Amino acid sequence: MAKNQLEGHVTKYWHELTAEKKEEYGVDFFESLEIHARERKSLAWDPNIVVDEIIEKSIDSLVPELQVLVGMNAKFVTILVRMLPSWIQNTLIGNSGKPVKKPYK
Repeated sequence: MAKNQLEGHVTKYWHELTAEKKEEYGVDFFESLEIHARERKSLAWDPNIVVDEIIEKSIDSLVPELQVLVGMNAKFVTILVRMLPSWIQNTLIGNSGKPVKKPYK
């Protein structure tokens, strides 16, 4: 099985440790780190899982969101923008070059 990048880093740092540190931590610790690195990679950001969850959430919701943010980084970056009215959000983010009309009052 090919190693992912995280597993490669774990192995690299393990081989760079001194013999004393390797003995202190033990081979079991190293093997458990490799297993966790492998599992973490397999659970991280499979696009199909993300899309399926968003679709399910939108279908199950009584009032689905107009815009869906994916990932924690997207939520942190756009938290201030989401406080603005939709037409300002669309102006800031862009909407394929189409002019944005202000909503009627």
